[in-house]
Amino acid sequence: MRKQAIAIVLGLWLLVAGAVFLHAGIPAPPDKAVTRMAELGLVLLDGEEGVSVLAVRNRSTADRAGILPGDVLLQADGIAFADILQLESVLQAAHQSMQLRLQRHHNQLITVRLSVH
Repeated sequence: MRKQAIAIVLGLWLLVAGAVFLHAGIPAPPDKAVTRMAELGLVLLDGEEGVSVLAVRNRSTADRAGILPGDVLLQADGIAFADILQLESVLQAAHQSMQLRLQRHHNQLITVRLSVH
């Protein structure tokens, strides 16, 4: 029963992420990147100065790390990335957790630790 519930929630998040990309007229990143971000509890959108957080699932890994909707992800483990695909590459290289540098409210820089495995 628990596996079915997890699969349903993950599927719904993938649908939401796909709908956001489609509605915004933006090509969606490959399924693997969208799936990985959904596993962490994030719905993201490539922005001009980083990757924007559109939504954070309650009690997810991202929520526990303190990431909020509206945050802009700038660096992971000191590595700057320009889009979701580059962020996915950095996530693949991380072992247990990573430090994310993000911008909040357009002027506040924050560092959080995100468990990735």
